[in-house]
Amino acid sequence: MAATARMGAAPPRRPDPHAPLSLRARVFIRRGKLDGLLAAGADPSWDPELGLRARQISAPDRRRALAESIERAVWEAHRPPRWSCAAPVDRRAVRRATPELSALALELTLEAAPAAQGVALATQLLRDPDSPLYAPGAGEALRVGAVVARRALHAAVTSCSGSE
Repeated sequence: MAATARMGAAPPRRPDPHAPLSLRARVFIRRGKLDGLLAAGADPSWDPELGLRARQISAPDRRRALAESIERAVWEAHRPPRWSCAAPVDRRAVRRATPELSALALELTLEAAPAAQGVALATQLLRDPDSPLYAPGAGEALRVGAVVARRALHAAVTSCSGSE
C-alpha cells in the first residue's frame, strides 16, 4: 500500500463501495430507466438512485469501455463487410459520422469529470436498438447524436437550489 501511495496511483475501486446494498440492488434493477432519466438531463442530486447510477456510468473504466466500443463500431464500418452475429451498424452513417464519433470516444476517456448526461447519451447511442447507429438511413441523426453527447459531457448540471 505504501508503494502505491508513493507512486501516486490509487488502487482500483468500485464507484461507491459504501452505498447500501439495497440502494445498489435498486439501481441495478432500474439501470435502464435511470440511464434514460440521466440522458434526458435529470440532476443526479435529485435522488440517491440517480446519484449512484451517475457515478457508476461516469467511472473511468466504464467510460473507457464505452469509448472502445464506439471506436470498434467505427473500425467495423470502415472494413469490408463480413458475416457476424453482432448487431449490424449502419455502415454508411458511421462512416459519415466518424469524426464526431471519434471525438466523442476521445473525450469520454480524456474528460476528468464528465457530466452524467453526456455519458448516458453516448451509452444510448451504442446500446439502444433504435439508435441511429443501427437504424438504416439515419446518417445525419447519428452525427448529430454524437455532437450532442459530446457537448453534454461538458455541460454543468444546475440543481434546483440554483447553486452550481
